[in-house]
Amino acid sequence: MVFIPSILMTIAIFIHEISFFLMLPICLFTLLVIEFKDKKFTFNNIFTKQVIKKYSVFLLLPVLATIIVSVYQEINGSDYFTKIIGYLKNISFISDFSADSVASAYTHTFTYYLKEESGYFFQRIFVSKCSIFYGIPILFMMFLTYKKFNTLNIYLLIILGISVLFPLLLHSIAWDTYRIWSFPYIILFLAYWVLNSEYRNEQFPEKNPLWVWILFIVCMLFLSLVSTPLFDGEAERFSLTDRMLILLPLSLGIIYYIKNPMSRS
Repeated sequence: MVFIPSILMTIAIFIHEISFFLMLPICLFTLLVIEFKDKKFTFNNIFTKQVIKKYSVFLLLPVLATIIVSVYQEINGSDYFTKIIGYLKNISFISDFSADSVASAYTHTFTYYLKEESGYFFQRIFVSKCSIFYGIPILFMMFLTYKKFNTLNIYLLIILGISVLFPLLLHSIAWDTYRIWSFPYIILFLAYWVLNSEYRNEQFPEKNPLWVWILFIVCMLFLSLVSTPLFDGEAERFSLTDRMLILLPLSLGIIYYIKNPMSRS
């Protein structure tokens, strides 16, 4: 059963190599959840012959595809710069600066990006505006996921945490910091769906303490009211008033959810 997902994962990598960082970890986590749903899970169990065989079958094609894409980019990537920039400059609404930026991004090699960007890795993770405006909400969502599934094996939840944060390694080879910080949200929602499908908890959730709601509001404000920088110096067209109007119906829905416990049953 793992061969078909492996083929789909391989196709995704050929479409965009970022799938290796974005989708491969959560796919491996899902395989673990399915494999050990009714078994005792420890790190030692991952290295049993059966599990290694299954993981090897799944990983073979995606890893091979990643190597092929990387080697091809190293050898032939720069040859396409003139072709791409020529095509983009023929489109009236694309500026010369944006055309050059896109053509460079698609034709620079992996080793070039690693050399240029790796020195900024720790600063982008721990000492940046995104560390607060994106990092705090991500950690808060991870906490809520742990709170929901805290009866599961702690080792499984640790692997989930690694899978969620794994895409942040892209900070060492890419400069589009804000986009990279959005990737863990995708993984979190997928992981929650997987866990909720396999370990659905029918018990009524306990009441959250006040500090959880305060942190929730702070995270909502970070994600909804703070402007998101775009590529090539472009700016969002949503004013603060627009953002507040968009946030209003969502806020009313949350208030209704809190005030009407029966709606959660």
